[in-house]
Amino acid sequence: MKTNNLSKKLLTVFLAFTLLAVAVSASAKPPTRYYDHPLSVKYFGMKNDYLIFKVTVRANHLKKPELFIDESNMGSLYWKKIYSKTKVQWVRVKNNENLNIHFELVAPNKSYYKTFTVSTSVAKSRTTVSENKDIAAN
Repeated sequence: MKTNNLSKKLLTVFLAFTLLAVAVSASAKPPTRYYDHPLSVKYFGMKNDYLIFKVTVRANHLKKPELFIDESNMGSLYWKKIYSKTKVQWVRVKNNENLNIHFELVAPNKSYYKTFTVSTSVAKSRTTVSENKDIAAN
């Protein structure tokens, strides 16, 4: 009988430990993955012939990051050193025909890119903005 009683106690302790571990893991926050994509750019539309972009930089793990925005034909549009861990910047770009807008976050030994291509259809008076893939280069 003692073996049976001891088995019940061990099973109870095991179940209690398992339930506690499940409860703790369920309440824990998922790990943040800022290191994967510290540069986020979203296109919000047009306002008064300007394209509106929301640029979010999460520089928690980056040292001395800098944000560059340029266009293939016009050259450099914007440059900023990032001093805070998270920075949200609204950017307006004058809408012209066939733009290639490059957003680049640069830190020592790391670069993160986001590119948007803009084409304007004169016949239909419609602007199309397409987003290219994120690129991270070491």
